[in-house]
Amino acid sequence: MDSVNILLTISATFNLGLGFYIYIQRKKNPVNVAFSLITLSIFSWTIAMIAYRWSGTYLSALWWCRILYFFPVFIAPSLLYFSLVFQRIEVKIKKSEIFLIYLFPFIIGALSFVPNFIINNVVLRHGAEKEIYFGAGYPIYFVFYFVYFSWTFYNFLKKLSQADILGKKQMRWVILATFTPVTAGLVTNLILPWGFIFSYNWIAQVSTIFFIAGIAYAIVKYQLLNIKLIVAQIISLFLISILFINIFSFDSSWRLMVNLGVFLLGLIFSATLIRSVINEMNQKEEIQDLAGNLKKANDELKKLDEIKSEFISIASHQLRTPLSAIKGYAAMLLDDVQDSEEKEALNKIYLSNERLIKLVNDLLNLSRIERGKLEFIFKSCQLADLLESVVSEFQMIAKRRGLKLTYEKVNLPFITADEDKLRQVFLNIIDNAIKYTLKGSVTVKTLLDNDSIVVAIQDTGVGMKPGDQKPVYEKFQRGKTSAVVNPDGTGIGLYIANKITEAHHGRIWSESSGINLGTTFYVKLPLTNDKLSSWA
Repeated sequence: MDSVNILLTISATFNLGLGFYIYIQRKKNPVNVAFSLITLSIFSWTIAMIAYRWSGTYLSALWWCRILYFFPVFIAPSLLYFSLVFQRIEVKIKKSEIFLIYLFPFIIGALSFVPNFIINNVVLRHGAEKEIYFGAGYPIYFVFYFVYFSWTFYNFLKKLSQADILGKKQMRWVILATFTPVTAGLVTNLILPWGFIFSYNWIAQVSTIFFIAGIAYAIVKYQLLNIKLIVAQIISLFLISILFINIFSFDSSWRLMVNLGVFLLGLIFSATLIRSVINEMNQKEEIQDLAGNLKKANDELKKLDEIKSEFISIASHQLRTPLSAIKGYAAMLLDDVQDSEEKEALNKIYLSNERLIKLVNDLLNLSRIERGKLEFIFKSCQLADLLESVVSEFQMIAKRRGLKLTYEKVNLPFITADEDKLRQVFLNIIDNAIKYTLKGSVTVKTLLDNDSIVVAIQDTGVGMKPGDQKPVYEKFQRGKTSAVVNPDGTGIGLYIANKITEAHHGRIWSESSGINLGTTFYVKLPLTNDKLSSWA
């Protein structure tokens, strides 16, 4: 096979591979169908050119010459159809209109088999391209192409003027990729042969590679198709084409069997390669679909979480006013009532209301943390005085539960902190220590650790399992033992305490030897923090 036929084989393979791939993507899409018809017509035309150039007898050359001028007539209506449906025009083309678009070219193509009308004769020349003598109907053949191609490019230019930014980019590449082989075909296959210049009659088929190159660029640039599968199919089709042609180059029956065997192995290899690429592409698409679904679900969950936080914030704000009123009236009644039973009942009302106020405050802080709106005012404060004040608030509650609550106060240096927020941290921890200690004591200690202060709240309560110590700092998480002792807990107090401590560049953790062996909570805060000071 000469170098020209090799180039023609490559061109045919590229066209057939791209056309087949585009067709299988969306078989019912008019754009895909039209483009596949274009590439199939080019493939058939190119194969006819290979056979025509390869033919060595007068009759075979004449026959293949007529076939050579039959197949390209379908390129023009396919291009026209493609120009009408490209970029999804709203008006659908009727089947009757499509029939008419292809009817006239078919008639023109059929006329090439009429003796002496379009193709008159073919003359074989040794070492040169064959000569073709055209008949009286050749001008009709030429005008047909000129009209159809002009109509096609008119549609392309019209769509270019109406397209959006991305559509204009795609349209420009389609026009450029189409214009090159169309121009080459008109010149080298219609005009030059009419003037008895046949040396370049194969260039039009090879120039269709530019058609492939233009589409391939659009594929890579604008991610229109899967380039990996196209490459695999093109390589496979090229290999099969070469091996198929190689079948006929034999000088014995044994050589023929070898060529057939190699061709079959090439088919198996090509099918395996394409299947593996398709499987990889399908898996990638499935992963992308899953990722898209997960992203969509995550976005919906974020919206729901925002709605939930907003609801909590609004509801908590609405609850604060009546709860504050109840607290005030309950305190006034406690001062006036002398009867012990009435006083006990009012005291229960007061304590329950206090728990509700604490819950509302925790919910407000939770919603602020989730929305990133928990504000801090850092300033210099004395941690020893803050702890003493918090412990004093719980002395009455601890006494009623029969517990000993002590604070081993020592002199401490000043720290930079938000005093109100730190108060919430220790209120939550000491409240939990009292709540989950059935008998014994709760002790609050402080110690200096290099450049930090460590506050230890130690109780003799229900303790924790080793696996329960880390999760208790997560939202709505509680230790299993704690949930049994006090099923009414919300699991957000320690979460808020941990977030506040982290905002102070501190750390909170707990230690417990096991069930019923007590728990010690530690809060470590830096003595100096320039970053926090700048916020005050």
